[in-house]
Amino acid sequence: MFADRRQVVKTIQVFFLALFVGALPGFFRTRNLCALLGATAEWLLPANVEASEREITFQGQPWVVKVSQEQVGPGPNYFSASPENVFVDAKGRLHLRIVRRAGRWYSAEVISRRTVGYGTYRFEVEQVNPLDPNAVLGAFTWGDESGPHNNEIDALEVGHFGDDSGYTNAQVVIQPAEARGNLQRFLLPHGGTTTHIMHWEPEGLQFQAAEGDGPVIHEWSYPRTVPNVSGEKLHFRFNLWLFQGRPPSGKKEVEVIITSFSFEPALSTPRITS
Repeated sequence: MFADRRQVVKTIQVFFLALFVGALPGFFRTRNLCALLGATAEWLLPANVEASEREITFQGQPWVVKVSQEQVGPGPNYFSASPENVFVDAKGRLHLRIVRRAGRWYSAEVISRRTVGYGTYRFEVEQVNPLDPNAVLGAFTWGDESGPHNNEIDALEVGHFGDDSGYTNAQVVIQPAEARGNLQRFLLPHGGTTTHIMHWEPEGLQFQAAEGDGPVIHEWSYPRTVPNVSGEKLHFRFNLWLFQGRPPSGKKEVEVIITSFSFEPALSTPRITS
């Protein structure tokens, strides 16, 4: 009946507050009625109203959980800060989930508090495949108002973007994706853990994907001019979202696990701190 223990506690609080207010003299009852209405309103918030963003700790670093009250990009989607959508388990693994609540699908995204730039990015992904054809996993740099196309580099995108008829199911992208030579697609194996590495330096940009600590699946050196780090607003993000906001084709919740993440700044450039 209740989504979690906090809802039970909140219900009990509202119940006893109602009893207390009812027993007060008229003057005090009027004043405390505001508190009762506030608690009840919080409990009965409509599905399109989400709580404010929350912060989690993953790999020893703080991350902000994205939340939106309206559909926003990518997708567009609704993003939720609920622990149903984003949580870190007892093993320290980050879970991203697309969840249906009150007739609406909510996607998940986390944003590193720590700023990033030139350097080496390494992360491991578990249970990526097979994703629902309408679901997309993203791992990327993003800087609001930071350089062309927000300095977005997609170290990994997994998904069929609504079409599961193709052979490939993953890609790396330097935005804009429409520019010739800015995107490479490849095939990730189903199940298991995959390791992904991105080296970004002024002299070059390289990507690698491997089966855990095993054989390399894909390697690519970006052949064009490497994007410059602009400003100190660049952060790393993980997200799990629905292409064009379409519901999962199987009408089932979707989950991906990020096992680890690390960023080592390039020695040749000043370290950008959060």
